[in-house]
Amino acid sequence: MNRNLNAALSVGISGAGEIGPYLVVAAVDSPDFAKGGASLVCDGVNDEVEINNTLSRLSSGGQLILAPGTYNIQTTNITVGANIVFSLPGNTTLNLSAGRTLTITGYLDAGLYTIFSGAGLVVFSDTATSGTNIAVYPQWWGARVGTTFDSAPAIQAALTAVPQGIPVIINGDFRADSTIIIDNRTLNVQGGITRTTASAAVTEVIRIIGNNRARLIGTGVISSQNATPRGVVHVGPNNLFTDVNNI
Repeated sequence: MNRNLNAALSVGISGAGEIGPYLVVAAVDSPDFAKGGASLVCDGVNDEVEINNTLSRLSSGGQLILAPGTYNIQTTNITVGANIVFSLPGNTTLNLSAGRTLTITGYLDAGLYTIFSGAGLVVFSDTATSGTNIAVYPQWWGARVGTTFDSAPAIQAALTAVPQGIPVIINGDFRADSTIIIDNRTLNVQGGITRTTASAAVTEVIRIIGNNRARLIGTGVISSQNATPRGVVHVGPNNLFTDVNNI
């Protein structure tokens, strides 16, 4: 459901009638064409004010598009309602300060690129499981495919953000320099997670805990290049479901 921002700012979104009206918010560093077509333009300070004001105009439903740029969320939380499509095109980043929370109960429309940064929290509501956000990806928090970058913090942030019903999808091969904890969440490994020799101090790649609700699934590979690992996957004492094929 990715929309073309140029089209949205000029002739409208193809199929927009299916989701209701759309509004555009631009960042202080957005391209000039985006600022010219935006409902509001942020100034780089407390940008949640403009975002929340625009969301209030979509109280009956629709689509909020954030133009490419950086949005600093500093003093107030943001909640995206269940009737909202929240579109973040490439080169759009929400920088959440510590103590701030972005709650998404609607549909997040974004590709496999970084859209979240900062010490704040992103939370996907349980209500978002009913046909909206069917999966969450660690790339949204900055994970990078390959063995030259530690993606464990991004994978963990994704797991923290979701309720149990929304899986976090590993669809590439990622390096992890710290243990990834699955606590009443679902991690679907379709690619791979590898502990490299550079991260030999990690005792295990994945630790599974929770009250019968933590799940490690998929057809991917979880491995360690350390010659003497303590264990690649550590399963806690509860009855947990795992069906990753290649551990």
